[in-house]
Amino acid sequence: MGGTSQDLVNGSPKPINSSLSWESPPHPFYKVNVDAAVSSKADYAGIGVLVRNSAGDVMAASTFQVLFLGDVEFVEAITVQKGIQFATDIGLVPAIIESDSLNVVNLIGNKITNKCEVGWLISDIQGLTSSQNPIKVLFAP
Repeated sequence: MGGTSQDLVNGSPKPINSSLSWESPPHPFYKVNVDAAVSSKADYAGIGVLVRNSAGDVMAASTFQVLFLGDVEFVEAITVQKGIQFATDIGLVPAIIESDSLNVVNLIGNKITNKCEVGWLISDIQGLTSSQNPIKVLFAP
C-alpha cells in the first residue's frame, strides 16, 4: 500500500508510514505490543497493552492510567513493565514485548547506560526478563 497519513501528536501533525505491518511471533511465543500516550496538559498517561498469538489472533488487551511527572521515557519503561506483568499474570508466555521507545529497549538490553531517573525500573524489568522467564523486549518503530 505505502503512503502516509496524518495523526495529531501534541497538536502537531505526525506522518505515519502505512506500509508498516504487524509481524507474527515465532511459535510458541505471544507478541505483546505496548504503547504510552501522554498529554502535556495532564498529569497522567495512558498505557495500552495488546497480546496476540502467532496466528495474529488477539488473546487479551488492557489499558492502564499512570501518573505522569514529565518524563516520557519513564512512562515508556512503566509501559514495558506493565506489558510483561500483564502477559505473565494471565499466562501468555513465552512472550516478545514490542515497544516503540528505542532508548528504553536499549536500556533494558544494556546497550546504553542506565539513566538514574529510570534505573530502578529498568533493573526491575531486567529481572522480569531473566533467563528463567521466557520474555524478550524488542524495538518496534
